Amino acid sequence: MLLTENPNLKFYLDKKVEELIVPENYLIEEGAKERHRLYSLLLMAITKYNWNGNKKGRNGTYPLNPKNYGKFEFNDYYGHNIASIAVDAYGEIIDFEFNHNKLFNSSTEHAEARMVKRVFTLTQINDSWKTSLLTSKPKDDYSTFEDVTIYTTLESCSQCAGVMALARVKEIVYLQTDPGMYLIGNILRNLTRKIENVNGSNGSLTSPMPVSGSDINFIPFGNLNNSFIQFQETVKTNPFFIPTNPQDKTHTSPSVTSYLCTDSAFQIYNSATSEFELLDEQSLQFPDYKPKDKVGAEIQNAKTNKTVLAEIKDFYQYAIKSGKRGTPHK
Repeated sequence: MLLTENPNLKFYLDKKVEELIVPENYLIEEGAKERHRLYSLLLMAITKYNWNGNKKGRNGTYPLNPKNYGKFEFNDYYGHNIASIAVDAYGEIIDFEFNHNKLFNSSTEHAEARMVKRVFTLTQINDSWKTSLLTSKPKDDYSTFEDVTIYTTLESCSQCAGVMALARVKEIVYLQTDPGMYLIGNILRNLTRKIENVNGSNGSLTSPMPVSGSDINFIPFGNLNNSFIQFQETVKTNPFFIPTNPQDKTHTSPSVTSYLCTDSAFQIYNSATSEFELLDEQSLQFPDYKPKDKVGAEIQNAKTNKTVLAEIKDFYQYAIKSGKRGTPHK
């Protein structure tokens, strides 16, 4: 009965796992890739501004993070230097969020899940970070996210992939892989999308299209992944954290959340932030590009890449000056 009702599951049942994790052919125009890179640089700049490497607290030393960076480094640590932003079909940034597992002592407070919940909450009060949109928002309700792209600094877990599927997020762009998540975004996409030449419907639930940094030619993606591999080797002989109290445990965790509290990770984010700050109209190869709808027509009233550039610059100032998001850094 289950196989009859789920043609996608039946389609993959006797195939190799490698076929289930291979993403579908998802063509991205060069202008769209540039657009994705702009939002990705913004996200890295916001994350870098709020950087804090004290994963195990301030009572100890971090041999792999020997320097103190930024105004928040002397504060307690409440997250994993992981953030996300949501962007609608027009190019308007809806909002941003941080991972706050530590703050809420919970493993469910991931950036993407918090982002979806936040946007659902915002639409109930018709709120916006940009006051000019309060009376003329392109879309004033997000009961579903079919036209929304979520950008996240780290590949999504099964929880966030599921939450975004329920919200019907269009696509998720991630800036670093997380080997511990087993390509769950690809798997859910393949099990829920409409597959050509397969009888039946995939129903109303379709997981977002996973888009990696490599798919959009985003250089920090490869840098972060390679650096994380090096970190996993380094931490075998060099502790991540040495507590002040010798009776407490020295940590040699090879986890990606530990890596995101190291000097190596920070330097990549810092470099991306410098690139973000230097962005101008001359940096753009496709300044007049506009996104297209499902039938290939330019979306009316959508921002060009040139106007997206102004959007991300404005949003960055908002994020670092007013966007508190319950973060302990403010």
